[in-house]
Order: sequence, then structure tokens, then C-alpha cells
Amino acid sequence: MRTISVLALLAPTSAFAWPASGDWEGLESSGNPYVDPADDMVEFNAPAYLDLVGDSTATAPAGLWYVDTTALYFRLRLDADPSDSDHFASEGAWVVLIDNDGDTSSYEYSIAYASDGAGEGSIKVFSNATKTGDADDPAENILWSTDYDPTGATATAEISLGDSSISLNDDYFIDLTIPWAMLETETALAFSRNAYFQVALATAEEADNAAAVDVDLAEAADMDELSGAWSDAIAIDGDSDGLFYFQEVDEYGTDPDDADSDDDGLSDGDELLVYGTDPLQCDSDGDGLPDGLELGVAEPGYDTDTAAGCFRADADSASTTNPLAEDTEGDARPEWLEDVNGNGQVDDWESDPNIFDVDSDGDSIVDFIEEQCEEAAGTETDQDGDGTPDAAEATDGDGFLLDSDGDGLPDFCDSVDGSGDNDDNGGGGDDTGGGGGNSDGGGDDTGIGGDDTGVNTQGIESVCGLPFVCEGRLTGGSCSSVNAVAGYIPALLALLVVFRRREDD
Repeated sequence: MRTISVLALLAPTSAFAWPASGDWEGLESSGNPYVDPADDMVEFNAPAYLDLVGDSTATAPAGLWYVDTTALYFRLRLDADPSDSDHFASEGAWVVLIDNDGDTSSYEYSIAYASDGAGEGSIKVFSNATKTGDADDPAENILWSTDYDPTGATATAEISLGDSSISLNDDYFIDLTIPWAMLETETALAFSRNAYFQVALATAEEADNAAAVDVDLAEAADMDELSGAWSDAIAIDGDSDGLFYFQEVDEYGTDPDDADSDDDGLSDGDELLVYGTDPLQCDSDGDGLPDGLELGVAEPGYDTDTAAGCFRADADSASTTNPLAEDTEGDARPEWLEDVNGNGQVDDWESDPNIFDVDSDGDSIVDFIEEQCEEAAGTETDQDGDGTPDAAEATDGDGFLLDSDGDGLPDFCDSVDGSGDNDDNGGGGDDTGGGGGNSDGGGDDTGIGGDDTGVNTQGIESVCGLPFVCEGRLTGGSCSSVNAVAGYIPALLALLVVFRRREDD
């Protein structure tokens, strides 16, 4: 599957646009809101603005998160206002711990907003090289740091009034943000947008010791209980389809954990960002051919569920059609009528959907198909020389070539003295041969291939759930899939042909 290029989306902007209040998503632990009781700080004399709070009953989680094309955001719920009258924030640090190796007894990275209470504040990203697993275990290495700008031009933190009063006092939010592309770069992709990670929220009493969690740890009493403090796993783009979590959830309705929501062989990102097809419908133009087939997908994607019935491998990936139009070349012959067996390649008695087809003699058989008739024993208007004009035995009402005896040759090219047209000598639909509908041959009363009329009446369900019955139509060995909307178009074309003949007469 082709990898989507999203490089244009990765460059950090000069300013962060904070998520709207309704955009944030609450962190969860074991499927429940991520919570923390009030007044559970390790340092009992620490100020209340360093006390994390979260209430599952009030659906006010202790932490929330958001991601967009530029930045990763975290929101911490506090028991009091962390700002002061003179500066942006009082003294302390508000910390997001990150685990991405699955060992929940320790953390790999921490993101902290640290304030000295005198007007100096910064966002810092640390790596935890030596993990001791206790409250005095600071992360040793600073990977990245940026100062808080009070003008807001490059704001990295924000304080706002919360929507809860868990301990009877108004709660507050402090929001932190960092460019997530920076995390990938500074961690040498140890932190990746495609990898799932867990977070734990904490606070520290001193800005100079922001990497040490010594005041409060949500969902746990202290760092000795860190393994029970983690949120459920989240990811920026966990299914690696080029779409970010909140794009999939809020904008597109696709599954953020499934790269191919409609299972047509194309990733959701490819469908939305490259082809403009519908990632929730395996057949965007409703022509009976899955989008993946029309776009030349020969192998299912890594998240494509072939059992879902929407993927069909393309037998000729070099030949593609427009998945947003059922008639790519505009010759009034839709793709499902040209690729009747729906395998993506031009087989015998099919026409090329990328070539504008012409019907020079007006017999409802395009020249491209007439040229495939090797039994040209008759005339231009009676290819097989059986005395019946091609126009009379050309197609059914839907535009499909007729093959009354089921021998793989269309009626217009199937002479009576050869292997064909309902006679008593050949392999067609008769009382002795093996190709038609009889009691002894291949098409019999068992419903395997036909009935006593030589007509294939075996109904099938198409790969996209559209029923279609092959009744004497030449379908290249399998029944074609045509939906109800598409089916009326060739019928109208057939009427136009008849009307034109009458005018000519």
C-alpha cells in the first residue's frame, strides 16, 4: 500500500490554536474516566493548585488530551487556580509522564510546565534514562525546552476556569502543548505518532525540580504505585493511515484503530487525501466495482478485512478506472458493463473501460467486442452467418451480451453448425451435450450451472452485497455485480438504440 505524504502537515506553526472546550477527550483508565480524589497529595502542605482532581461520577476526568496536525495537547484538572495576581502561574510544575515501552513500572518521557512563581516559566521535555521507580526519580535529560511567552504569540500553556467543583471549590485547568513532530525528532522516533502510548498525570512543588513527581500522582498514592496510574493507551495516528485521531473521530467518522474502515483495500488516508473516495463506502460511485479494484489494488492492505466482502483483487493493476464515476471514458458504457466479471482486467468479450467505444453498425455491440469474434463467417451485420442479424441476438435489456447456450461464446458469434446456438449436435443447450441445461450434461437440475433451458439461473451475492442473477448473459465465468441504480442506465441506452433504428428506417 502506498504511504501517504503528509510532510506539509508536520511543520510547527508559529502559534498554537487551543482546542475548543468540546474538542478535548477525557483520558480513561480501564475504560472509565481517569480520576483522582482531592486532598491526596504526598506533600500535605503543598498548595491546592498542585492537587489533581477528577471525578468519575461527575464525568469530570482528571486529564484530557487532543491532537491536531501540528501539536499534542494535555489538560490537567486542578483543585485551585494555579495563576497568581502578578504572573501567569504560581510556583510549581504540572507534569505528563509518558510510557511507550509497555513497562508500566517506569516512564520514558515527561512533559512539564514549570513556573518559578516570579514570571519565569517554560515547557520542558525530559527523557528518563535511569529509572528508580520512586518519588525521587527525576528524569535526567532535557530533550527540548521553550520559554512561556506572556504575549501568547507562541503560548505553550494556558489556564482557564474548569467545569467542575469536585471539592466544593471551583476547579481549574492548566493546558500544556508541544509540537508532536518535535517529540518524534528529539526521541529519534522512539516516540512515534503511529505508536500507542500511555500517560500519567502528576505535579511537582518546585520549578527547578520539575522532572521529580513529589506532590500528586493521579490514580495512585505515589510513584511506588506508578504501574496503576496509567491511562488507557492513546495514539496520534495509531492505525498509520495518515489521519490523526481526532480527524477520524470528529471529522470523517472513520475508525481511528482501523486503517481501512470500509475494507476495500485502500487506506482511509488514501481515500480522503489522495483519491477523494468515501472511506466508509467500498464503492463510492455505486457502479458495483469496489474502489480498490478500480484503483488497481492487487493485494489487500494490512488492515483490510477480506472476510467483510468489499475487497476484490485487481488482476491488472496497470489499468485503473475512476472510482467516482461509473463511466470513466464517457462513452455511455459504465464500468460494470465493460468489466462484466469484475476482475479489473480486459478479458474476452469485454471492452476496455479506458477506451471510448464506438458501435459503427448500430447493433448494440461495440466494435471492440465485434473484433474479437473469430467466427466471422458471415457479414458485418451477421458475424456468425446464422441468418439472424447481430442486432437481434446481441444483448439483453441491460446491455449484456447474450450467451443462450452457456458455451462462453456470445450468440452473435456462435453459429448453429458449430458448438452453439441451442442445436441438437453441439455443446450448447440441448438434450445430449455437456454445456447446456439438461439432465445429463454440465448444466442440469441441481442448480450448479443452469436449468433445462440452458439459462444460468444461479443467483449470487456480489462482494459488496448487491444481488445479481446471471440469466443467459455472458459474464466471463462469474456473475457480475450491478446495483439497482446502475442497472437502469444500459436499459435506457438500449431504448435509444431501438429509437435510432426506427428513425433510420
